[in-house]
Formats: sequence, C-alpha cells, structure tokens
Amino acid sequence: MCSLLTITTTLLVLEIYQMIKLEGIVLNVFTQQGGQNKKGESFDDRDKVQILGAMDLPNGDVKNELFTLSVDDYRDFKDFLNRKICIAVGAMASGRNVIFYVAKGAKPISAEFA
Repeated sequence: MCSLLTITTTLLVLEIYQMIKLEGIVLNVFTQQGGQNKKGESFDDRDKVQILGAMDLPNGDVKNELFTLSVDDYRDFKDFLNRKICIAVGAMASGRNVIFYVAKGAKPISAEFA
C-alpha cells in the first residue's frame, strides 16, 4: 500500500512542474550585480531578461504583465530586443505567488516561427 501512495505522490509532483510556453516582447536584458543576502552569504552576478506578456482574464479583458527571469546568458536574448519571442518556462507556487523560471537549456525563438 505504501508503494501505491508513493507513485501517486510522484505523479502529482510531475504535473506541478510541467513546462509552459511564455510568449512576449523582450523589453530589456541586463546583469544583476552580485552581493550578499540577508544571511551574509555571497552570490554571483545573474543575467536577467524582462519580457512583457499578455494574460487573458476570465472576463475577456487582457492584462499586460512584466516577467523578469534569470537566464544562463543574457546574450541569447539581446538579438530579440523589442521583438516577440517564445521560451519554455516552468512555474511553481510560493505562497500566493507564482514564480516563473526559464527551463534548463531553453533558448528563445522568434514568435513568428513558433
């Protein structure tokens, strides 16, 4: 009986971390300077990209939202400034917030070819 419970739990976890296609306009790429966190631990510089996406609301309206994502190399996105792209992202819940992250190894592609 424990084995069945473990398998069910594993399947639920896999569904939560399913990849999502984020489509939007690349507004900015930059490097966030490293430093120290509140615990005094140091962290390195991190490359970031800002993507403006549109989310459909249940009432039919559209809400624009700015997503700031950490990426392996901001240069992958630099050629796409002010252009619409698609990128594979994952999402996870943290309290009442949803945190998006770029899937490992994912590269942006022009939305025209997606």
